[in-house]
Amino acid sequence: MDLPDETTARLTRQAPDRGRELRELPPGERDWSRASVTALIEHIQRHFHARHREQLPALVRLAGRVEQLHGAHADCPHGLAELLMAMQQQLESHMMKEEQILFPLLERNPGAVCQGPMAVIHAEHGELDAAVQRVRQLLDGGRLPHEAGEAWRTLYKGLAQFEDELRRHMHLENDILFEAVARAARSEREAGQGDRQ
Repeated sequence: MDLPDETTARLTRQAPDRGRELRELPPGERDWSRASVTALIEHIQRHFHARHREQLPALVRLAGRVEQLHGAHADCPHGLAELLMAMQQQLESHMMKEEQILFPLLERNPGAVCQGPMAVIHAEHGELDAAVQRVRQLLDGGRLPHEAGEAWRTLYKGLAQFEDELRRHMHLENDILFEAVARAARSEREAGQGDRQ
């Protein structure tokens, strides 16, 4: 049995299409493009960081359960729990860098030149995207066998939700927060030039 079209679509999107889709806001979602740097940071931490810290441990446990229950099945995603555990460690390290280094710098001075830390975070987003791609390969397009039980179905649905949340998180940082920082830096430079004239 296949996953619902919406879930399968999320699991099988191609990279070039994701950026365009992320720019279209889901119904009821706030347009963060005009928010302050501080408001964006607060939202990212309260919503995405907290959500990822809930999602990944639960998905690791669920993947382990699916592997244990269905390990003999040819379509079982063998190694998924281990892959998700590594991804959890990678994402936790990434979020700590944001919370302890980048975000405090930006909150103190939204126009600060933080190219080094922002470049690190951006590069790590690429690594996280690669980890998501490895998960997708292991899931073989999100196709479930007819006899897949509730745990297996719940796992795939949870993975699709996690991927969606992670992509929205990275989009907010890469395309909105970092752009807001660049605008604030330009404004400060222009204000400084005006003061000297």
